[in-house]
Amino acid sequence: MLVTFAAAVVSAQNPQVAAQQPPIPVAKVLPDPPVLGKKEKHHKHADEFFAGPVMHLEFKFQPKEWENLKKDHRRYAECTMIETAPDGKKTEYKDVAVKLKGAAGSFQGPDQKPGLTVSLHKFKGAERYHGLEKFHLNNGAQDGSLLNEFIGGEMSRAAQVPASRCTHVIVKWNGRDTGLYLFKESFTKDFLSYFYERTDGSLYDGHFIAEIDGNLEKQQGGDKADKRDLQALAAACKEGDPKVRWQKVAERLDVNEYLRCLAMEIFLAHWDGYNFNRNNYRVYFDSKTGKASFFIHGIDQIYGDANWPVMRDPASLVGQAVWSNPDWKAHYPKVAKAIYENLLKPVDWEARITAQGAKVKEALARANPQWAKDYDGQIAGARARVAARLTSIGKQFGDMPKPIEWVNNTFKLGPKQWNAQGGGALDEQNVDGKPCLHIRADNAAAASWRRNVVLEPGRYRFEAIVKTKDVVPGSDETGDGAGLRISGGKRKGVNGLTGSAAWQKVGFEFDANAGETILVAELRAAKGEAWFQTESLQIVRVK
Repeated sequence: MLVTFAAAVVSAQNPQVAAQQPPIPVAKVLPDPPVLGKKEKHHKHADEFFAGPVMHLEFKFQPKEWENLKKDHRRYAECTMIETAPDGKKTEYKDVAVKLKGAAGSFQGPDQKPGLTVSLHKFKGAERYHGLEKFHLNNGAQDGSLLNEFIGGEMSRAAQVPASRCTHVIVKWNGRDTGLYLFKESFTKDFLSYFYERTDGSLYDGHFIAEIDGNLEKQQGGDKADKRDLQALAAACKEGDPKVRWQKVAERLDVNEYLRCLAMEIFLAHWDGYNFNRNNYRVYFDSKTGKASFFIHGIDQIYGDANWPVMRDPASLVGQAVWSNPDWKAHYPKVAKAIYENLLKPVDWEARITAQGAKVKEALARANPQWAKDYDGQIAGARARVAARLTSIGKQFGDMPKPIEWVNNTFKLGPKQWNAQGGGALDEQNVDGKPCLHIRADNAAAASWRRNVVLEPGRYRFEAIVKTKDVVPGSDETGDGAGLRISGGKRKGVNGLTGSAAWQKVGFEFDANAGETILVAELRAAKGEAWFQTESLQIVRVK
């Protein structure tokens, strides 16, 4: 069942005024999907797949089909798809249709690492794949972690905004190992049935930088040339008389859903979505209500700017029409804050990334152990991006960090809220039975784990128990080897473990002014490894 957030609910305006001024939209809860008969089992299989382990997929082509695909990338070619599960069990799917996907920045040819659209219903005879009749495989050309769309989609769905579920697969493409892909649910009727009672409405693809009054492709919903519902929405948004405009927009747009979608595009810093670039979106007209909804889509480049403002004027045609209504605009902060307070803030999204990252690493290790090692830093980077963005959102809503609670002048920092920065591989490991923050430098690297704390003016010492292996120091005025400091501080000659050092306590004293201090646990070296025991990370108040 979709989650409710009561804080966003407000009373509607007087019905007698509604004809002139549409009511403020109420943040309603979408109903549970109805019993779908045979589709119910498809849902069950799909749900289990997205929650399950990372699979290996191999695509094999007959020579003629391979040549056809190379000649026309956008035309479906027939192939055989073979799934290998972690236990080695193989399942073969015949008559599978596949074509290349992607736009500027992400498209790659068939002899590279192409993005793929896979259909199990285009040709006769193919069976559904874990309940799915169509899916996409994204190549990660614009997100090396392949975790942005995974976690952004989960956040959006938590906020009741339609978005694809994602997982990961390892791909072998016509005899070549092409590595990790993001497996993404397609916008089919199965997808729609998770959000709407009826799935026979009109669905439009926004394509590349196209407004709703442009030549959008109608993907389903009767005659593809009949776009009267979309045209009516565009006309309503362009209406010159404000009161008439708002009334017509309210009749043709699920304003409440639109405000949630706008909030999520802003929370995700989704600069390449509908509201800020008129790109990467779908519009669905619910045949039960006749109103349009917008879907979150193409979110591989999110979280790039942690400090995006939570109140931001949309540049889209629909966004401007909604924003022109002062009541709707005033209601947006209530909706946005309710999403943050009730749906985003309570969830440990960093742990969710870590869990999926572990599944990915396990699958990568089965295919190529070096791939798994190389992926460590991607998990840490994704966690850091999400943590920084949520922290910024919280601050903008006045959700300031809690004061430090000292116990005998000591504050235990714990394992959370540490963000990875710099080169090298950064991950979390258990060493000698102790959970640790780990850094590995394969080449010259200045990599670190960082955390912000708010301290009163005074003298403090940042401490941790640290271990190193084969650390070759570089030549850095900030410090050598593994050690601790604060951002802007130098530890040259103060602490710095090199070579292979057993567990020992390392500390760094500093003066804090009122405000934030950035703690740094780092490795500056030509090569080697360092571990920082998370339970030992602490601040001691000196005076």
